[in-house]
Amino acid sequence: MAMVKKRPEQLLKRTQLMERWSRWEISNFEYLMQLNTLAGRSYNDITQYPIFPWILSDYKSTYLDLSNPSSYRDLSKPIGALNDDRLKKFQEKYSSFNDPVIPKYHYDSHYSTAGTVLYYLMRVEPFTTLSVRLRGGKFDNADRMFSDIGATWNGFLEDMNDVKELVPEMFYLPEILTNDNSIDFGTTQAGDKLDSVRLPPWAENPVDFMHKHQMALESEHVSAHLHEWIDLIFGYKQQGKEAISAKKCLFYVTYEGAVDIDKIQDPVQRHAVEDQVPYFGQTPSRLLAIPHIKKIPLSDVLYMQVGITRWRKTLEIAKGHCALVTCLSLSPDGKDLVSGSRDTTVLIWRIHRSPRFRSGSMSEPPIGTVTPTSVSATTAASCFIDKNQRRRIEGPIQVIRGHVGEIIDCCVNSDLGAVASCSSCSDILLHSVSRGRLLRKLHGVKVDMVRMSRNGVIVMWNNSVRALMSYSFNGILIARTYFPKSCSISCMEISFEGLSVLVFHTMRLEEGHDITAVTMNKDNTNLLVSTSEKQLILYTNPAVKFTTVVRRAGSKLIGLPRGTRRSRRSLASVSSDDE
Repeated sequence: MAMVKKRPEQLLKRTQLMERWSRWEISNFEYLMQLNTLAGRSYNDITQYPIFPWILSDYKSTYLDLSNPSSYRDLSKPIGALNDDRLKKFQEKYSSFNDPVIPKYHYDSHYSTAGTVLYYLMRVEPFTTLSVRLRGGKFDNADRMFSDIGATWNGFLEDMNDVKELVPEMFYLPEILTNDNSIDFGTTQAGDKLDSVRLPPWAENPVDFMHKHQMALESEHVSAHLHEWIDLIFGYKQQGKEAISAKKCLFYVTYEGAVDIDKIQDPVQRHAVEDQVPYFGQTPSRLLAIPHIKKIPLSDVLYMQVGITRWRKTLEIAKGHCALVTCLSLSPDGKDLVSGSRDTTVLIWRIHRSPRFRSGSMSEPPIGTVTPTSVSATTAASCFIDKNQRRRIEGPIQVIRGHVGEIIDCCVNSDLGAVASCSSCSDILLHSVSRGRLLRKLHGVKVDMVRMSRNGVIVMWNNSVRALMSYSFNGILIARTYFPKSCSISCMEISFEGLSVLVFHTMRLEEGHDITAVTMNKDNTNLLVSTSEKQLILYTNPAVKFTTVVRRAGSKLIGLPRGTRRSRRSLASVSSDDE
């Protein structure tokens, strides 16, 4: 029987991706990646590479205000229409163009070509080598290469031959902005040696830029307008009269189905057309013939759903470790499970959904379907119940060795295909899920707790020095903060979008100081504690700048002037003996 190939728009409708995105169930980044995939874009082809939008317009300020709409690019317009003066020239060209064969078009260049990809990614392999090959064994002129983010953006507003959008790596890979391989890219006409990319003033370093750039992508402002850009690139404004109205008509050979190469008999002409495709770029497959739906305002989203789950008896038992299991971690998508043990190994398991079984009946766990492990049956089975569905544990599919002591903590992320683990006697180790191979070792990093976000940020807690740290997936230290000795973190979790970490910690007061009352301010940035020793202790985030006034019963007002340096442990402490 012949298989029926579904069209991209049919696949989009079937996956319900658009509806899930509108309900904030998936991030803007993930949604754009999924759209690119459905539209035929892939990391495996630089002529059809994933397309991401420029989302910011402020590359001059020392502080990036993500709450200010003027900080953002107008997503309802193509790159070529953002500058009115330049747009007039494009319109004049469109109006004056007259050819009996070639349709009118606004732009000579495309927003995504092989050259676009190599422009942004030339500092990392294999794109460095590809850049050299594309230009006959040498790099492009240094003045035309990617050297300054702000200057690149300004060029898009002035240059008649440049309408590039972005690549996904501009939101998560800081290495594309640094010349870590010490490559000689040449010298500009001004005599400057081309090295790392110059960042906007609001970015402290490449890691900070990526963090803030991703925050901007996931912001409420971009979420409210992203559908407008999707209409331009993947939707109903891609071609036809809507494209004419939006001032975004491209050269005709870039559109899907515009030229049937198989019908060209002349080999010379056929070869010429094939060469035009990577040069002029390729427009993605159209996914929508009607306007894209808007994302539901965040204030209208139901944050939590409360349900009642009935815990069952053991469903499945699996054994494998030769010592006590010390830690478990289930991937966010529920597909992979890792277990750590006192035997110094980490095991990776695959979780499969079983068909629905009838309510009120339960068959015995199948025998021989699972490789034995020492995962606690009660702990493991309780993770896998989901609305009358059971999951089966397959494995272990990989056995990870490399630690020399008891595994303290571990975590897994299926999106990244990686496992992070720490032990009492060795450094943080990163392994691949698919093959169990060592990906990276964070030398000298010894911690008691490790978590990994879906965008590759690794958050760790070291209890001995009371330090909370974050590293990039490539081992670059992002940030480190120290907690007072009175605080101890018991557990932590990273938010779904990977931008926040939630920690549960205990603050210990001095011996004999019983707490009589506790309260917090409206934005949860300050914790006020009253003790039996007639003290008021105010705990706060040291990064918050504001004026604080603390009143003690029977005493005068104590105020801290704006900008006063504050202790991380307490902002103010007033005893009954102070006047």
